[in-house]
Amino acid sequence: MKNDKGQAGQALVEFALVLPLMLLLLLGGVEVGFYLLQSNRAISGATAAAQAGAGELPDLTEAEAVALEYAERNGADPDNVTVIAEPERITVIVTKDSLELFFGLGDVEELAVYRKK
Repeated sequence: MKNDKGQAGQALVEFALVLPLMLLLLLGGVEVGFYLLQSNRAISGATAAAQAGAGELPDLTEAEAVALEYAERNGADPDNVTVIAEPERITVIVTKDSLELFFGLGDVEELAVYRKK
């Protein structure tokens, strides 16, 4: 009978020691996964916007307008999109918020550059 209680107590102590590590791994995985999801969304929006805007070059005003429209269509907040249009290329930077629990990965910022062919 004493052995059963001793083993149960030992298992409880082991569980108490391992639980914080397991929770850190689980929540860290969720945080990194969300960061990668936001990164994928940001690069998709930036790429689509830059590609669409490049089709309007060398008209800089139209290229910026089209790039912003395509970024918004792809889930980017217009307030978090920067478009730099030049006669031969267009640069789109999309920023997205990230979930910051433990690692403080920060916001996601992705950049896409397309040149007029």
